[in-house]
Amino acid sequence: MKYREFTKIIEKPYFTRTELRIRNLQVPDYQLSRWQGMGDIEKIQRGIFVFTARKKEVIPEEVAFLLYEPSYISLEYALHHYGFIPEMVAVCTSVTTRPTRTIANQFGRFSYRTIVPKLFWGYGDIETKHGKYLFAHPEKALLDYFYLNPRAIRTRDDLEGMRFDYETMSTTLNRARIKKYVKQFHSKRLDQLVNELLALCSPSRS
Repeated sequence: MKYREFTKIIEKPYFTRTELRIRNLQVPDYQLSRWQGMGDIEKIQRGIFVFTARKKEVIPEEVAFLLYEPSYISLEYALHHYGFIPEMVAVCTSVTTRPTRTIANQFGRFSYRTIVPKLFWGYGDIETKHGKYLFAHPEKALLDYFYLNPRAIRTRDDLEGMRFDYETMSTTLNRARIKKYVKQFHSKRLDQLVNELLALCSPSRS
């Protein structure tokens, strides 16, 4: 298959070997290697490629989902997105049911923390121009963070030391949802943390 013909078939700025097999596109490995050598495509990761001329169309969040499935963006990256923490987050953080790992490439640095399958929920689909990625609800992003940092966050003092923006949290968090979500963790520590957090988010707090 000629490169120009191939670019007309693949509408997205990226593609995977799996996608080629599913669509029954006969593109052998030597052809992909040739296109790489000519600078037409670049490898993001094994089996995942991007068209060099269309790299600017790809967003990091979409790459995070593409690199390591199943996964959804959560933890520090989501907390900053929602305005809960002031610090910029250089790493795109996600949770997954697969082993913990970190991947770095030209689109950024991507960190994945393992969570048990029964807690892999609490996210929404974000549609993009070319595909999608999964992003934690604000309540689940907080609970994921508390759950995966058990030694660092245990008390009200720990919460206050996090420099959370409680004013933003008070208007963003769905109290009914976070109370519903925390029950599914079956953790007294998280129950207590949520109660302390909601007290800190209260307009009448001291």
